[in-house]
Amino acid sequence: MNNRSMILAAVAITAISFAACSKHDDKPNGPSADNSTQTPNAGAGANVASAVDKTQDAAAGAVGAVAAATPTNAQGFVDAAAMGDMYEIKAAQIAETRSTSPAVKAFAAMMIKDHTKTTKGMEAFLAKNPTLKAPTDLDQRRTGMLDNLKSAQDKDFDRTYLDQQVAAHGEMQTLMKGYADHGDNAELQAMASKTAPVVQMHIDKVKALQAGADQGAKDNKMEMKAEKKAEKASS
Repeated sequence: MNNRSMILAAVAITAISFAACSKHDDKPNGPSADNSTQTPNAGAGANVASAVDKTQDAAAGAVGAVAAATPTNAQGFVDAAAMGDMYEIKAAQIAETRSTSPAVKAFAAMMIKDHTKTTKGMEAFLAKNPTLKAPTDLDQRRTGMLDNLKSAQDKDFDRTYLDQQVAAHGEMQTLMKGYADHGDNAELQAMASKTAPVVQMHIDKVKALQAGADQGAKDNKMEMKAEKKAEKASS
């Protein structure tokens, strides 16, 4: 078995595991609003549900990272790029509603602006190339990621959003660079080449936000320990 076959086999196994763990059957059927403020998980099972969601997101990211490297034909690139833009906009709309961090909200607003711009660029290209069609709905993998984002507890929301953004933008960067180098349509190759630096800027920004969130969590833990130590000393 060659390397490509081994990779695709691994992706298939991961995808099957991801689907098996999916909680979609436990959630209401029908379309969800982009700005959903679904009540976060509560009770004794909240931590377990959060861990399952995190595992699902990690599996989805692994599948996406490999899938993004495969499109070299125009329709494959259109499908992946349009799907990525749709997910980014919907996730950012949720973040604008759910996040309590001004920095995360500002990042989400930038995602809506930048990915709306690339969506319009793709629409202009497709208007000149009617044999190619963009998807109109998200796939199951990205729908699952949005479901996990909506169901995240308030205290975990920013971390969940930022983790998803790192994975999604890594996937998008792989797609852009891969198609720019090996694609079969010159205009789409130019689009991918132009978009790649913007995606890299998004990656740098979200990783900086992640680092800040990590430091904030550490500071909070240290403050709580100090308070408990002071309470013990005074009792």
